[in-house]
Amino acid sequence: MKIIKRGSDPRTEPIQATCRNCQTIFEFHLMEAKYSSDQRDGDFYSIACPVCNQTVTKQAHRGAHPYE
Repeated sequence: MKIIKRGSDPRTEPIQATCRNCQTIFEFHLMEAKYSSDQRDGDFYSIACPVCNQTVTKQAHRGAHPYE
């Protein structure tokens, strides 16, 4: 195998989210969040807010689940 152009692992790309409870803006990596598949509302990631511990969700890009 020969690499023509090296990319980056999508699990290491930071994603920004805002907590609706305490308004904290933070970044997380996909490997830190829980992936949930939802046919009706769309796939999403969930993670606990580092300040108030409320669950924060972020919509996943369609068909871009990095663990598949």
